[in-house]
Amino acid sequence: MSADLAFSKNRRPGQLLLRFLDSGHALFAAEPGRLLGPLIRFLREFHQSGQAHGAVMPGRLLVLPGGDWDLEFFKNRAGSPDALELEVYYPDGGGATAPDLALEIRQRRDIRALAAVVHLIITDHPPARRTRRVRKLADHPLAQAWPAAFIGLVDRVLDAGPDDPLTALTDWMQALGVEEPPMPPAVAVPPASDDGLPSVPLPNGMMGRPYAVELPALEEFAGGAAEGAAGMKITGGLPEGLHFDDGLLTGTPRQAGEFEIVLHLPSAGGGSPAGRRMLQLMVNPSPQSLWKNLPSDPGALFARPDTDTRFLTGPGSGGEGRLTVIGASRRGRSHAHVGGFRDDDLGMAWHPGSGWYVLTVADGAGSARFSREGARTACAVVQAYFSELEKDGAGESLAKRTEAHAQCPDDASAAQVLKSELCRHFEAAALLARRSLEATAQKNRAELRDFHTTLITVLLHPLADGQWFAAAFSIGDGAAAVIGLPGAVSGLLLTRADSGEFAGQTVFLTLDQSLATPEAVAARVRMAVLPGFKALFLVTDGVSDPWFPSDTALADPAGWSRLWGEIQPLLLNAHDSPQAQAEALLHWMEFHSPGHHDDRTMVLAMSPLSLSSPAPPRA
Repeated sequence: MSADLAFSKNRRPGQLLLRFLDSGHALFAAEPGRLLGPLIRFLREFHQSGQAHGAVMPGRLLVLPGGDWDLEFFKNRAGSPDALELEVYYPDGGGATAPDLALEIRQRRDIRALAAVVHLIITDHPPARRTRRVRKLADHPLAQAWPAAFIGLVDRVLDAGPDDPLTALTDWMQALGVEEPPMPPAVAVPPASDDGLPSVPLPNGMMGRPYAVELPALEEFAGGAAEGAAGMKITGGLPEGLHFDDGLLTGTPRQAGEFEIVLHLPSAGGGSPAGRRMLQLMVNPSPQSLWKNLPSDPGALFARPDTDTRFLTGPGSGGEGRLTVIGASRRGRSHAHVGGFRDDDLGMAWHPGSGWYVLTVADGAGSARFSREGARTACAVVQAYFSELEKDGAGESLAKRTEAHAQCPDDASAAQVLKSELCRHFEAAALLARRSLEATAQKNRAELRDFHTTLITVLLHPLADGQWFAAAFSIGDGAAAVIGLPGAVSGLLLTRADSGEFAGQTVFLTLDQSLATPEAVAARVRMAVLPGFKALFLVTDGVSDPWFPSDTALADPAGWSRLWGEIQPLLLNAHDSPQAQAEALLHWMEFHSPGHHDDRTMVLAMSPLSLSSPAPPRA
């Protein structure tokens, strides 16, 4: 590895990062624990001392010829007059002014940048060379590919990992769920078996994946023509799921491990066997099998179940049938692997006095130690706020405004009055949730940032003429969308996800910038009159990220229709029982998607016709 990746004011961070990955990628991929362990330990020490820096960017470090980090080099240069300013890498954003908030943002960006580099190395993505302008790390296609959930894994090691990060790094690599997991490593095959038979190494297989090898085509059998394949016999050692016939070893192995397979070869004349070989086969475990499912601590502060299901039914629009609402929330594999808690939450209610449905989902930040309570509080307080509106008639008043707006949708003045009232209620509910979390943090001697959470709220109201009114408010990522609208427009995205400078970065209810100005609040509110619909979704990013790889895909109704096409058959088999449908939705959330192992939560509102009509065609 080149040793000239030292500090320099004349190189852009993106250029340095690409050059670093080009020159050192192979070495890091071979020994990630040895090289990344010291860096993680060093970063943790700096954060615990209340500092933030750019040490995770290769341009701020000296890389020695052997591939080690010269951390003392950075310690000596940090804070010196000629040191590169942090703002070059991480400019403050979002209006953060408080010193502690600015520091928190910088530290979180340290973690995100480190997570990006670590993920690219461990998942063995080769760097993409560029000869012209190099964009920022956030714009690089490789940086866009790594999952947001990976930040939580990095953060967990930084905040609560063992004294020796190498152990945690091993767990990381086993927990990534990449298509070809680097851990555990393939075992070298010895040249001969214990009983002295000549050994022939076979290509490695993976449990649960199809496997096929034509023995006569292997170099070790170069002297055996294909016509001799019929005389080959195997007398033992095959793992479950594999079969041998006419020289072909095929099937899907159902066991992982090392296998010694005894092969009998025919003689040149087709008579008695000419000899034996010991086939050495290594079957690697599947990514799914590497995941642990450790129970969370029921005695811990803010303990909660690892799953949740809910449902309710209420009247439809124009007297046509009933609306069914189901919800499910499941702890993600990344949390289950370490015995962590489910950080998502959900809520749902129907208020018969005014006719409003209030639906909520929240996603606690994986890096915040009490984010599970942040998500639970956000949903609970928002639900309580709109429940209180029933007592003074405000909910009924708001319902009347929606009816008037639906009858005269082109009246811009009336629409603005309605949106202003919605903004007032959404902002009040969110601020109450934040104040509740501030009180909880003070009571438990914690920081507000320990309760970071996103929030999506949708108000849904049936109208007299068969239409529906929907209003959505969101802070952070995840999404709310409706599909099955009559006419040319087949679907509608009701929210806009917050994003930041780096992949996986978002905004939380607990940050001042989320509700900084009336204009900021209004930008988070969307309302629409729906001429009927099939299904309305509220999802956290544990669902939206694997299904919608980009903002463009998130806004495409066809993608939501495909998601509905995946779920609808399961609900049809639930025998018209909302409880059984919620359980079916919970079970569906166990789907495997490489790189996406965060908590998954969905609230689904379904019209009376949605489960009686055929599902949309799947692409």
